[in-house]
Parts: sequence; C-alpha cells; structure tokens
Amino acid sequence: MSVNNENELRKHFGVSLPIAASLVAFGGLLAAGVPSAGHILKLPVPCGSSNGCVAVASDPSSRFTGIPIAFFGVVAYIVILCLFMFWTEYTGHVLR
Repeated sequence: MSVNNENELRKHFGVSLPIAASLVAFGGLLAAGVPSAGHILKLPVPCGSSNGCVAVASDPSSRFTGIPIAFFGVVAYIVILCLFMFWTEYTGHVLR
C-alpha cells in the first residue's frame, strides 16, 4: 500500500493501517485465547447468560484430531502478529 493511500486511511478513519491490523489481530488472539485457556484450565468459557459457549466447546465437532479448534486460532493469530512485526521491521513502517 502506498504512503498516499495510508495517509488517506488515516485521515478518513483516524487510524493507520498498521495500527488497525494490530488491533484486529490482538482481538482475534483474545477471541481464540479465552476458549483455549478455558480448555487448559478446565474452566467454563464465559459467554453471558445464554451458556451456549459450554455446549459449543463440549461438542465433538469443536475438535480436530483431538485438539480444540481454538488452539489453531491462537497459533494462527500468533503467526499473523509475528509476520506483521517482521513486515514492519523489514519495510520500516512505524506504528503511529
């Protein structure tokens, strides 16, 4: 993305593309990390008054080869964040 396009994004939305991408990746890491931590610590996943999260997390289809799907999400978002950090270092982008 060119510098002009990034400046237009900053003017229009008030945030730069690197900041927005970081926030989305951290949000995804949080969304995948909560069910993963619940599985590791053997605690119910907090999801409000409906308690539907417990039913979803305990369903057999929430696992792939015995591993909870949320673990794959945690790994994927960590990889995305690491790649993003390497990209910003390589291209010289500054988070501002």
